[in-house]
Amino acid sequence: MQCKLFLEADRRLSDEDFIDLSFRIQEKFFSPRWLTHFVQGNYAFRFLDNRTFILKVKGKNAKLIDENDCPEDQLRLNVLIKDNVTWLKITQRRLHPLMALLSGKIIITKGTIIDFFLYALIFTKPYSAKAYFFQNKLNNLPKLKKIEKVLIINGSQRKYKGTTNIYLRRFIKGIQEAGAEVKIIHAYEHNIRYCHGCYYCWVTNPGHCKFSDDIQDLLPALEQAHMIVL
Repeated sequence: MQCKLFLEADRRLSDEDFIDLSFRIQEKFFSPRWLTHFVQGNYAFRFLDNRTFILKVKGKNAKLIDENDCPEDQLRLNVLIKDNVTWLKITQRRLHPLMALLSGKIIITKGTIIDFFLYALIFTKPYSAKAYFFQNKLNNLPKLKKIEKVLIINGSQRKYKGTTNIYLRRFIKGIQEAGAEVKIIHAYEHNIRYCHGCYYCWVTNPGHCKFSDDIQDLLPALEQAHMIVL
């Protein structure tokens, strides 16, 4: 029950979506620790809008199951939650579940207070909705291709003699050992004009600078690089 759900994680979600998320987080980050043998069973949570969430605890795993797959006589704990706000406060750790029980905002229709208390103990890691969303996004990212071309732009005035170049040599050695091709550009060896903010490259001739300097020769290297280090 210490699953920590922050409303600021995504303000576009409705209360109903947050409640659904809270149970999915409990399923994902189930952590019974030494209580494993004491918390086996099916735990049902019913809301007044006729939604029901049943969490099946078996061994060291927890899984949300359909209401039709769990008859009433197979429930260890059946809890009625009178309003959504109560559950949101519990998942945000702003309201202790036992206080909600004593105040009548939660009613146990099957099971005991001890069963409810054990349930409150088994979710011991404070994960947030932000972490849940972020992990999902990471899992759904396309796999990156191997970096084969690295472009390094050295802005040091001392070029090869400065401290920057000492670090760069070690950095370049590591990249080459990883199998990547390295190209280094020393900015002070080139005539590159400052941007004047004239919007020539936006309005007059999109994509082209009004200055004819060395940047034109360097653009192909910038476009072909898989990684650019400044």
